[in-house]
Amino acid sequence: MRCYGHIFNLVARAFLYGEGFEAFEAESQVFDLRGRREDDLRHWRKKGPARKLYNVVGFIRSSSQRCEFFERISRENDEAQEYLLAAESTAELEVVMNDDTRWNSIYFMISRAFLKQEDIRAFLVHLEVEKWLPEADMLEGND
Repeated sequence: MRCYGHIFNLVARAFLYGEGFEAFEAESQVFDLRGRREDDLRHWRKKGPARKLYNVVGFIRSSSQRCEFFERISRENDEAQEYLLAAESTAELEVVMNDDTRWNSIYFMISRAFLKQEDIRAFLVHLEVEKWLPEADMLEGND
């Protein structure tokens, strides 16, 4: 018997990713096992803006240097604001990565991305990032 949280997780995933997600995920694992990273990224991009955001957040969080660079951009953007009631903590400067075991982790990833929208844009237009992040993963206005 499954708990309500697990059922809700399955419903949310079906809503975000559509039917046949298990087969889709299995195909992704095959790409991953064979070391075909570009094919795997192309495969996930078909799942829309939520997965595109997941790829961008994964890119930022996969390197401590990129995490620090993103935090620096966030701090600079905060300091540029005229009225700042309180400085953000280190955790609030980061983007949030979803984990597939919790139903609300996708929500947290998306809501933090909305809050950090300007910081993410500033990060993505940096020359070093444009060189390493595939163009298909760049977030656009309609994402």
